[in-house]
Amino acid sequence: MTLLITGGTGFVMSVLARTWLERDPKARAVILDRAGLDDLAARYFAPVRDRLTVITADICDPREWQATLDSHDIRYVVHGATVTPISRGSAAEAKRQPEAEDPARIVDVNFMGTVRILEWVRQRPDVERMVFVSSGSVYRHHGPDWTGEPLPEDGYVGH
Repeated sequence: MTLLITGGTGFVMSVLARTWLERDPKARAVILDRAGLDDLAARYFAPVRDRLTVITADICDPREWQATLDSHDIRYVVHGATVTPISRGSAAEAKRQPEAEDPARIVDVNFMGTVRILEWVRQRPDVERMVFVSSGSVYRHHGPDWTGEPLPEDGYVGH
């Protein structure tokens, strides 16, 4: 059972990858991410690293990853690769608008990257399931009225 996780070096997708591998000692995972593993991620994945393959490539360029993915007997895909257009960090950083600075990159990764992975899956009959996930970034900087309350699916969406 091999799971492909796009965007797998991000916080949520890395937790998914490690959980997948910890639940079944025979499971394997492949991460496709432009970022690759930094030192912190390498330490995080150390207990399961023998069953994890990391492909450092751009989701928008299948020539970089298609042949490598084909060698891994992938049965499941969770597509989480995205450029999240929300600034994080300092107050100065929060004033940035990444979606205005490079809108084409956001469209390329978030839309065309999805098209690229869907096209790859469509041509592989052995893939049993694909899940496409979104992120909390659709909520922009708005959130619940009370600290610690989960974000509802029917409110707080950015303008």
